Amino acid sequence: MAVGGLLLGAIPATASAADVRGAGGAQSRTGSGGTPHENNLKVTAVSVGDAVVDARPGHVSKRLTFKPSATYAMDLQWCGSVIVQRAGATPGTFEGAEHSLRFGNGSWASENKPVSVTFELPQYGSSADTRWAVKAVNLAGTIPGSPCPQNLTVFQGDQLTGPGFDTTFTAQTLVDAEAPTNEAIWFDDVRSSKDPVKDGGFLRYQVVAEDLKSGFWQGKATLKGPAGLSVTTLFGTDVNVLNQYYPSCDLRGLMLWACEVWFTLPEDAPAGVWTMDSVELTDAGGASKVYPNLGRYPLDLPGRTLWARNFRLDRSEVDPWETEQTVILTADVSAEVQVIKARDINGVCVSGTPTLPQGGSGTLTLPITVPVGVPGCHPALLLEDANGTTSEIRGLPFITAVKGAPPQARNITLDRTTINPLQGGTVRVSLDVSSWKPGVTRVSVYAHGEYEPVKSLSASTVLPRVRDGHATVDLKFPNFEYWRGATNLEVPLTVGISDAAGVWTSYGFDGAEVPGNPLEINVNMPADTYTGVAPARVLDTRDGTGAPAQPLHSGSGVTLRLTGVGGVPATGVSAVALNVTATDTTGDGYLMVSPHMSYRPSGPSPSHLNWGRGRTIANQVIAPVGVDGKVYLNMSGSGAVSVVADVFGYYSDAPTGAKFAAVTPARLLDTRDGTGAPSAGATPAGGVQTVRVTGRGGVPATGVGAVVLNLTATEPVMPGHLLAWQHGGARPTASSLNWAAGQTIGNFVTVPVGPDGTVDLANISGGNVHLIADVFGYFTSTGEGSRFQVIVPAQVLDTRTAGTPPGPGATSVLAPRASDFPQAPTATAVAVNVTVTDTKAPGHLIVWPHGDPMPTASSVNWAIGDTKANLVTVPMREGKVDLNNQSGGTISLIGTIAGFYVAG
Repeated sequence: MAVGGLLLGAIPATASAADVRGAGGAQSRTGSGGTPHENNLKVTAVSVGDAVVDARPGHVSKRLTFKPSATYAMDLQWCGSVIVQRAGATPGTFEGAEHSLRFGNGSWASENKPVSVTFELPQYGSSADTRWAVKAVNLAGTIPGSPCPQNLTVFQGDQLTGPGFDTTFTAQTLVDAEAPTNEAIWFDDVRSSKDPVKDGGFLRYQVVAEDLKSGFWQGKATLKGPAGLSVTTLFGTDVNVLNQYYPSCDLRGLMLWACEVWFTLPEDAPAGVWTMDSVELTDAGGASKVYPNLGRYPLDLPGRTLWARNFRLDRSEVDPWETEQTVILTADVSAEVQVIKARDINGVCVSGTPTLPQGGSGTLTLPITVPVGVPGCHPALLLEDANGTTSEIRGLPFITAVKGAPPQARNITLDRTTINPLQGGTVRVSLDVSSWKPGVTRVSVYAHGEYEPVKSLSASTVLPRVRDGHATVDLKFPNFEYWRGATNLEVPLTVGISDAAGVWTSYGFDGAEVPGNPLEINVNMPADTYTGVAPARVLDTRDGTGAPAQPLHSGSGVTLRLTGVGGVPATGVSAVALNVTATDTTGDGYLMVSPHMSYRPSGPSPSHLNWGRGRTIANQVIAPVGVDGKVYLNMSGSGAVSVVADVFGYYSDAPTGAKFAAVTPARLLDTRDGTGAPSAGATPAGGVQTVRVTGRGGVPATGVGAVVLNLTATEPVMPGHLLAWQHGGARPTASSLNWAAGQTIGNFVTVPVGPDGTVDLANISGGNVHLIADVFGYFTSTGEGSRFQVIVPAQVLDTRTAGTPPGPGATSVLAPRASDFPQAPTATAVAVNVTVTDTKAPGHLIVWPHGDPMPTASSVNWAIGDTKANLVTVPMREGKVDLNNQSGGTISLIGTIAGFYVAG
């Protein structure tokens, strides 16, 4: 029978573009300073083990260990790299090759355990004793199963010193004082399609180096050209060039490296000969040698016939905020024929009429006008001579606009501070802005949630250079099924304003404090009260009520509107209480009910109703509604099924709603022994049992609006169903429990209580049936009790995949992790859908508060081979619930939480 089942990423940090440390060229960031979030990630210890290691035999490994930590309320796994390098003569300095030792990407370490990496020690060094040091730890903490992010937080320098940090060791090595030899150099004659001088193309050479001991590490090659020009580039097996990681050499044969060496020539180089002038080679042991005055592979390249250099502005800063400003650009032009055109092609500023040099080379002047309100420009010059030759020259000096006092914001307010994650919504940020002459041009709002989809949420409003005015920004939070059942998740905001000069001022999380306004949004499922309604049918796929008149098949489903129908209000509803029935079943299957139009993270798919072929079965479902007031019912399994749903209540913020009080499960009715009935005996066909529920089983005598009962039918002679309603009220048509002949089956229901404290139960079948009623709690409007905090259904127990399937008489514990469900430790009760499967013998399950004496009231009943589910509402003790297997065989248990009852 079928049963249904955070990239935290890199910790934010600040760094210069030059902070690059191994890890495949990932851009790294420093781990110190910055926002409070950055300080959550730490390296608390480093150990290198033995202080001296003998590497002379070769192939010796050194294990390095460090301990990361973070103050996040969840388990993390770590990835990144450790950088090891030879220690320099002065403490804190390093020399020679960097060795990047990666960890993670499958070799994960859990949050509270040290991380170990292995370093293969070189056999050779420049001296008999080589001192090594841990230079940096590049680190990221991720949710288990997530890929390692590109951006890593770097811990180095003072962050790796102090007690617990043992970062240096000595390796005894064979001495290699000989530098690599230069075996060969040749010109590849591989060029881009562009001229290597005129159009900024490139040249490629090959250098072959040999080192039979330490091995080649890094080289430096220099080309010499005309007019005293030269170009130098790095190459090697481990070379950081321009903040990038470029290994450019391959090992060929015995310790013989063939290296590609790339040169980009200056764009303004004159015509002339370029030659390979010198090569410096360094091995991994640190020995180095320069091979000078090579004069190899002369290459005669054409130079430019039209170019300009030595650019200068008569002023680099202007004030264009009220009137346009003109700047004079001057340059020295080299040309073989008359220059006929010169203009700025940047497109932001406006070129004037140039003064051109006569006869070719000379001085050029070009007026460039900065329009009103333009914050400067970066000119790009286009020259054309009489032969039609053109040259485009970029990288000219900036023309900047003068900047004044930063823009200011006042009276920042939020129209709301709470978002229901299943509903989403828009937060309007209002503020007054003022600015110096440039005027405010943009107001932006950024959310800083730790998890998607609010991790990078932002919105902006563009303004027309406002010097003193009012602005609003609407930040839209999408509806989503938030990470597990977590509540009270604070999402801080940053409000930023910028003026036309590019001056930025920020407030909130990444800026100045706003007195009396923390600029935070609380993403939180509401804790609501309950309102019962007369049972009403909202779905019947047999006759087309609420959905097309057709059965469901595996993978198909229906979208069902629950707000504005059956007595449920159109707005303000967080969840709806349903009795869902599967009938006309032609195979085994299960049904899942989830909010419509919600972002859903990956994880086990919970089942709410399970059935076998030919069975009619019902279960109570507390269904959180989506942003559109709808839910989605999805069928999995074999065959087809008709689905019926009756609404009997809803949860909302209505002040008139009732709160819930859980009680230790107690039996109020058992017709087998006469408990709660006039006498012992089965209820006949069409018979009604009137059961007193107030003043019994922990339920008070007054102030009770409804009770939560587990109703069980046993020993039925004929198939049928049960009706439950308040005594003295109108008899409903919606069933609360369905059974087949000879079946024992139960279902949780919420039943309104009559004025005299009783409820009625009617046997709608053609024969006798015994009825059992166990009370688990009640709803009251007296002001005491707990509110219900619905969550997206979350599976927290599955003995098929974790733990041990309970044997006869064994007890399992349902204990939601506080890191996933922070309300669990203090919750008064939990609503959990309990599924029993893999049943080896008939029996029943008892569910009760953890640590309390076990009651006799059953929660789920089954026969051999059955899979049965029942929604159980039970008190919690220390955030836990106990489940006991009352059968003669093992079973598997699945627990899916629908929500918690919390005080308030």
